[in-house]
Amino acid sequence: MNRQAVSCILRNLCAVLAAVALLAPQGAEAAWHPGLYGGFQTAGATAYTVAPIYTNNYFDTAAATNYCSSTTTSTAPVPGGATLWSNNRCWSYRGQIYLAAGSVTLSSFIDDNARLYIDGVQVIDTTGCKQGSVTLTFDEADWHDFLYLLGNGSVGAGPVSSSGLGGGKGFGIKENGATTWSYPADDGTMSRYRYDDGLGFDDSITISGSPVNAGLVSPAYGSSQGHAPGAVIPCSATSGVASASGYAGICTGFVAYATAYDENYVLMRGAVYTNGTSTAFDYVHPGYQTELVWLWQEPLLVELDLSASTGGTASATPAADAYGLYASNTVVTLTATPADGYTFAYWADDLPEGVAATNPVISVTLDGPRKITAIFGDPVPPIFMKADATGDGSGKTWKNACTTLAAAVAA
Repeated sequence: MNRQAVSCILRNLCAVLAAVALLAPQGAEAAWHPGLYGGFQTAGATAYTVAPIYTNNYFDTAAATNYCSSTTTSTAPVPGGATLWSNNRCWSYRGQIYLAAGSVTLSSFIDDNARLYIDGVQVIDTTGCKQGSVTLTFDEADWHDFLYLLGNGSVGAGPVSSSGLGGGKGFGIKENGATTWSYPADDGTMSRYRYDDGLGFDDSITISGSPVNAGLVSPAYGSSQGHAPGAVIPCSATSGVASASGYAGICTGFVAYATAYDENYVLMRGAVYTNGTSTAFDYVHPGYQTELVWLWQEPLLVELDLSASTGGTASATPAADAYGLYASNTVVTLTATPADGYTFAYWADDLPEGVAATNPVISVTLDGPRKITAIFGDPVPPIFMKADATGDGSGKTWKNACTTLAAAVAA
C-alpha cells in the first residue's frame, strides 16, 4: 500500500472517530436549557442577597407571579410549584432573555417589591406595589443576562390586580414598535429564555415524535432536565388525542438514543439506548444526554379546528371523530350557514391556497392540522315600504317607509 493511500485511510479514520466522539456520552459541561431557573429564600421581603433554593424551571415570568390576595392561598409563583407565596419571602429567576434590536421597554408591577437586572445592571427597583419601567436600546437582537427578583412582606403577593400591564400580569415587554404589552414566554425551544443550571446536558432528556410530535405524551414534548443517573421517569403516550401541533395517531412504541450537540447546536443522534413497543413505561436515565422518540403509525390523524363568528354556523362533511380528528388527507366539505338577517362574508385563517374564500361551500384537503373560521357580515336591516308613508322615504321605519317598490329595492 502506498503512502498516499495510507494517508487517505488515516484521514477517513480520524473523521469517523471524531463523529463517534461527538455522539458518545459526554461529561458535564456548561449548557443552555430552555426557560429560566427559579427559586426562593425565606429571610425578608428584600433579602435578595441570601442564596435562593433553586427548585423550578419555568417559561413565563408573567404566569410565574399570579397574584394572591393572601399568602395562604394555593397559588405558587412558579406554575406547578409546590412552594406558595409566604410572608418575608423572595423569589429569584435567572438566565438569559432574547431581546429584539432597537428600542425595548420592560416593566414590572409586583406586590411588594421587584428588582430587574439586564446584563448585570439593575434597571428596575420598586418597593411598595409600584410599577417600574425602563426603555433600553440594542444595536442587534441578542441574548442578555436576566435576573428578576421579587419580594413579599406579608398578605397579598404577586402582580398588582390593577396593574397597568393588563390581565393581572406582573412583567411585560414592548419591542419591535409595539404599543401594547406582551408577556414574555418561552415555547420550550429557547425562543425567549434560556438558563444554565451548571449540570451540563447530562441531566437532560429531549422528548420528540416520529414522524411528527403527535398525541399526548408525558413528559411533554421538548426538553426535560434535572435527572440524576439512575433516576426513574414514568413515560407515556396517549393515542387518539391531538398534540399541541394538532396531530394524533396510534403510538407503536418508542426508541431512545444517546445524543450530543454539534458546534451549531444541532442535536445529533448516536447509539440506541433502549427501545420497546409499550406506550407506558419507566425510563431509567443513564446519566448522559438522551432523546426519547415516540413512534406514531401513519397515516396520522389531524385536527380540524372549525369555528364561526357571530351570525352563523360552520359545518363539515364528513364529520370528525369524537376527538375532532380526521385521517390525514381526508377531503372535507365545509359549509357556512348565516343566521337570519346575516350574510356570509368569507373563510379565514388556515385556508388552502386556491380555495375561493368567499364561497360559502368549499372543499378542503386535510394534509395537516387546520384552523378555519367562517366570517359573517352584520345583520341586514329590514326595509319598510308603505304607499301612503309621509316621512323621509328612507325605509328605516314605518313612518319613513319607502312609497314604491323601486325605492325599497334601491334602499
